[in-house]
Amino acid sequence: MCWRLLSAPNAKQPPVSRTGFLQALDSGRIQRVTIYMGYTLADIKFVGKDSSSADVTDIPTKDLPNLIKKMIDDGVSVEFAAARKSDWAEFAMNLVSILINFILVGYIYFIRLRKKA
Repeated sequence: MCWRLLSAPNAKQPPVSRTGFLQALDSGRIQRVTIYMGYTLADIKFVGKDSSSADVTDIPTKDLPNLIKKMIDDGVSVEFAAARKSDWAEFAMNLVSILINFILVGYIYFIRLRKKA
């Protein structure tokens, strides 16, 4: 978990606005969509019919069911993938749990040494 967070590339492309994505969807310019689910937001990576580059936007997860139905009805290829973002809170929680384990093991070791003396 920590390795995935630290080894991920930091270069991000600027996201497309939601309205820009919805306008491209309404005009039929989107060919393929990959949805990376999050808790409250889903990252949507999409490729246009006239472009080989992928753009990114985020959509609230509560809006996804209707949006997915619309994309499928419009003939857009929809794929789902595991969430690719790791936030700093997740990293901090992992670090805190590791530190607590080290402190606990050190404390138990210290108590055992004290009882022997």
